[in-house]
Amino acid sequence: MLFSISSRKILPTQTIFYLPIMFFIKSNDRLLLNTIINVLNQKALYFTDNNKTNSFATILISSDEKSFFIEIGNEKESVTTPFTTTKLFEKIDSILIKIEIFFHELIYIPIKQNLTYRNKSLVLGNIHNLIFSTLLLHQKSGVNKSLLYEKIWPNDKDFHINKLDTHLTNLKNLINEKLILQINFKTIDGKIYLISD
Repeated sequence: MLFSISSRKILPTQTIFYLPIMFFIKSNDRLLLNTIINVLNQKALYFTDNNKTNSFATILISSDEKSFFIEIGNEKESVTTPFTTTKLFEKIDSILIKIEIFFHELIYIPIKQNLTYRNKSLVLGNIHNLIFSTLLLHQKSGVNKSLLYEKIWPNDKDFHINKLDTHLTNLKNLINEKLILQINFKTIDGKIYLISD
């Protein structure tokens, strides 16, 4: 598996967290970092400052008296202060939308929930995207089926593993049908692994 932003390689770290945290945010200014994470997580729970959490990319945050800077790989954006949260989201999205994650020949763009394979494209629904991104982030360590179920359906009172199995089968069939690509899921000791045939 190759993770990259353009030509930059990113290797996932091992962790026990199974939240769909996709981006690690780093800054020398702790107050700025906490503020930015709180603002970003109002939109989606994709950001963390925990460096032990698997992530697709690292976002570097910095500022000076007049501007706020966002950097991912070779991409850099600035926002003049003061700015609105809408402007901040626009600038960060303009960089995040360029991040491509490679799983063999499959290209995954997390923010767009998009999979591309040999000029064919597929936009994943929310549940399928959560499953795919989580399994991709934890490809080496696998994901505990029970924990994945709880993350997808936190309000379910009863645990129905066949509900998750059905979504896994539907995701596999959808990718096969729309992209003409065989992927598979393997369960070992209660953990699910994403594999390619």
